[in-house]
Amino acid sequence: MAIQTDFAYAILDGVFRYTNTWPLGIQLVESGVVELDVLVTSTFVLADAEQTLTAGREPGQMKVILYAGR
Repeated sequence: MAIQTDFAYAILDGVFRYTNTWPLGIQLVESGVVELDVLVTSTFVLADAEQTLTAGREPGQMKVILYAGR
């Protein structure tokens, strides 16, 4: 089903939801309270790019990383 639009202009509003959250996040990682390595559940090489794109749909996947230079 195609959607027809007749806009002469559009108004975009931004949301600064994450304002000032990075300093706290960095502090938590540096202090060891949050361990980032456990969030990476799979890694792939560039030759497996298609599998990388679908891996995130699998149960138990949190963060999938594609290494383009390997």
